Amino acid sequence: MAAKIHLRVLGLLATLGAAPAGAATLHTEVVLHGDKVRLSDLFGGLPPGQDATLGDAPELGKSYTVGGPQLTAIAAQYGVDWPEASPLVSTTVIHGARTYGRNDIVRLLRNALHLPENDTDIELSNFTPIVVSLDAGATPRLTHISYTPNISGHFSALLAFDLPTPTEFHLVGDVTRSTQVVVLRHAIRQGDPVLPENVTLVMMREDGLADDTLHDATEALGLTARGTIGAGSPVGARQLVHPMLIRKNMPVVMSYNTPSMHVTVSGLALESGGRDDMIRALNPGTRMVVTGRIVDHSVIEVIPGMVPTPFDNHSGTAHDF
Repeated sequence: MAAKIHLRVLGLLATLGAAPAGAATLHTEVVLHGDKVRLSDLFGGLPPGQDATLGDAPELGKSYTVGGPQLTAIAAQYGVDWPEASPLVSTTVIHGARTYGRNDIVRLLRNALHLPENDTDIELSNFTPIVVSLDAGATPRLTHISYTPNISGHFSALLAFDLPTPTEFHLVGDVTRSTQVVVLRHAIRQGDPVLPENVTLVMMREDGLADDTLHDATEALGLTARGTIGAGSPVGARQLVHPMLIRKNMPVVMSYNTPSMHVTVSGLALESGGRDDMIRALNPGTRMVVTGRIVDHSVIEVIPGMVPTPFDNHSGTAHDF
């Protein structure tokens, strides 16, 4: 008997503490999808036909708080049965929004322009994050796309959202292409060799590179600096030379090759140079000067068809011949 009485007391207390059936309940936080606040955003359980528009929503992505006294006044004005009214409660009203940042827009543009990720960059001009209502469709659309990849890389487009009021944002910018280039980890001075441990490859924009920029590290290895080359700067072919294989006044072997014969003659270098450089050399026996390509240490290959000239016609002088 005592147990039954205890249960009845608990049931009575629960009934006294709960809102009456049909009474409205307060929403302590509401996220709006539109630009208006309605009575049903603040209170749940309203009877049919009681809902009404109260005012404007906060700015997109912003919020404000409606305090207890104002909620009580709203409930009284619109005849809302809200027995739990209290000056201590409040409701936070949030205008729900989706923000599209630079990375989001770049991803859309890359897909629309069919640009690979590994060698292209997209630069947006005067871009600020785009904030739209949650009513917008899941994926915005790019329209009126203009792109000139073979001329300037400039593009323009409209970013459109599916909203009750048509919403578009104008996008402009440039597409730049990057390529792999050879750079040095540490600066080198004139005459220093390019060593494997000092060479690395990085991606750089194509539009700022010289026409002789190296793209393969093997093209630089074994060569020497024509002048000082800074660390981190793209290395160009004209900045490098082959190591000196022949110096002026050195004895050389002059090789003359034709399909039918091979002749070698001792001579004297009139100029210095590295592999594949063209230099002049003197044949002391004939005192004639020939032009040849350096093929090895102290060896030049005379260029067929080039007519030797008398040494006396040259301004340079050689000694010890």
